[in-house]
Amino acid sequence: MKQSSLQNDFYSKTNTYSSLQTKQRVSSSNVLQRVIKGDRIAIKECIDNYGDLIWSMAKKFTDSTEDAEAVTREIFLNIWHYAARFEQTNFDELVFITIIARRQLRKYSEKSNHSIN
Repeated sequence: MKQSSLQNDFYSKTNTYSSLQTKQRVSSSNVLQRVIKGDRIAIKECIDNYGDLIWSMAKKFTDSTEDAEAVTREIFLNIWHYAARFEQTNFDELVFITIIARRQLRKYSEKSNHSIN
């Protein structure tokens, strides 16, 4: 049975996402715990591992590059601020960081009357 191009696209994206997710988990397994301890290398790794994700979220929900840059900075500041709370959760690092990003983006949307779903 021949797969449609839509199915192929779905499987391709699913496999890509799974690979990315695995790569992030392996390379960032304890980044937030190391950030808590003030490890400067961990801070750089956190930016390297999650910067593209944060940037893409910020670009999607802001009006300009300048706003996206400002929101991205705020998100990373919040990650540093709330990193100690990570140890008290059962969340995966990626989930924890995404929650922080969405909260900051909601604040942005409330100020600028944008909708974030």
